[in-house]
Amino acid sequence: MILTASLLVLVLQCSVPCGRGQRTREVNCVTSSGDVRPDAECNLRIRPRLAEDCDMGQCANSWFYSDWGKCSTDCGNGIQKRNVLCILSQDHDLPLGSCDGKEKPSETQSCDMEGCNRNSAHWFSGPWGPCSAPCGEGTQERDVMCIAVNKREHSHHIVSHHRCEQGIRPEHQQRCEVQPCTAMWYHTDWSQCSKTCDGGYRVRVVQCLDEKKQISTKCNTAIRPSDREPCSVKPCYIAASHGNSDDSCVDRFNNCNLVVQARMC
Repeated sequence: MILTASLLVLVLQCSVPCGRGQRTREVNCVTSSGDVRPDAECNLRIRPRLAEDCDMGQCANSWFYSDWGKCSTDCGNGIQKRNVLCILSQDHDLPLGSCDGKEKPSETQSCDMEGCNRNSAHWFSGPWGPCSAPCGEGTQERDVMCIAVNKREHSHHIVSHHRCEQGIRPEHQQRCEVQPCTAMWYHTDWSQCSKTCDGGYRVRVVQCLDEKKQISTKCNTAIRPSDREPCSVKPCYIAASHGNSDDSCVDRFNNCNLVVQARMC
């Protein structure tokens, strides 16, 4: 049996959804059994063209627009704008019509924000204060105020907290922890000086306590606070004959007490 070869044509779609474009096709030389053969085995004089022009009809141009922008003012009457363009609709099956003869959508519109003369009240909070505990869990606070703002006059003043929305009031207190508690040095106040003049000393009790305030030995001894220090280092003065002290009078002898006993003053 002799198999004859003939041309098989597969046509592709147009390159554009509307207007004039081009479409291509695949042309192969095949036998009656469907086998693809070299082009020379077919009659090349009747070989179809691989590409041709195509016309999908008039393109449907439609109005496209963006969302409205922000109002031009923070209070009172202002203007909002948007972009409006006439562009080709790629999906020509939609009944969008044409830009020609169809009213162009507005590019601007008026907007009315909150009245400028109205004192709108809002919550304002200050920075957090220091933690109440040097270590472990403590609390810290901040100021929270209800403030009325007059936008037109650019002024503000504190008002009653009832003027602000209660459901969104910021917290004025929160928990805090600077660092975990470890053993630390504690001390009492200083005692009275042992002497009123001629040098004395005063003392205080220094103790190492852990995070449960129990006596501990885990404190750093290099930073242990002093438990004794000198005081009343100024020299004593001899009372004047009238019983009143004289700051201009100073001792001329090292052992002033013995001189007084010897009645040499």
